[in-house]
Amino acid sequence: MNDGPDSFDDLAEAYAGSADELPFRRDIEIPSLLTALGDLTGRRVLDLGCGPGLHSRLLARAGARVTGTDASPGMIAWARRQEAREPLGITYEVADAGATEPPGRDFDTVLAVYVLPYADTPDALLAMCRTARTALSRRGGTLLAATLNPDYATTPGYYRRYGFDLTAHRPHDPARTPVPDPRDGDTIALRTWMVGRHFDVTARYWSAATHELALRTAGFTDITWQRPTAGPDADHTALAGYLATPHALLLTARATPTPA
Repeated sequence: MNDGPDSFDDLAEAYAGSADELPFRRDIEIPSLLTALGDLTGRRVLDLGCGPGLHSRLLARAGARVTGTDASPGMIAWARRQEAREPLGITYEVADAGATEPPGRDFDTVLAVYVLPYADTPDALLAMCRTARTALSRRGGTLLAATLNPDYATTPGYYRRYGFDLTAHRPHDPARTPVPDPRDGDTIALRTWMVGRHFDVTARYWSAATHELALRTAGFTDITWQRPTAGPDADHTALAGYLATPHALLLTARATPTPA
């Protein structure tokens, strides 16, 4: 599969259904995100890299005024079709998180779920952080990102029981030899199994220090990392291995209003 934004165009339906198919998403990721966001009533939220609008719809149902952006026209087309079927007042726009101005500067919150790992250089990571910071520049607020855990489990097949697999290799290795010690800029191959099929995407590994440097340079403060937790309906026994070493962490950062 190609690595560019268009590689996601055909994955919209599968991604949209992943909350039902993958227990860690339904029972850990989504409850953790909603808990971290808190009361969304009346808040303006930018869902940066919104994909097919899965999280955008959750936020809107929780009372937020949501705008979703994504670089993939296929993902946005899917999200717009869902909005037409079930109007929630969400606006969707095709926009690259690291190369396009946000659709406004007066958001209260920016949500970025699995967006930062798709930055292929430190400069691209910084550009994504700057886009989020710009979106918060008039009102100030919070960036909440779900991003690859810098200490994810590199044991082969560790996450397979949860419906996906992660392997790292050096970016210029044509043999794609798996490495147990990923470092900044290494390629992360993700394979996910759903509904009798699989799909593959690639991302990049970035250390905690590199994430934090990009956020501070973009103008964020109060940077914190948080482990996800299981929701009340989760099967804790089945998800114990995931919770012990989750593949993703929640990363929050604060932005103060920028003087006009």
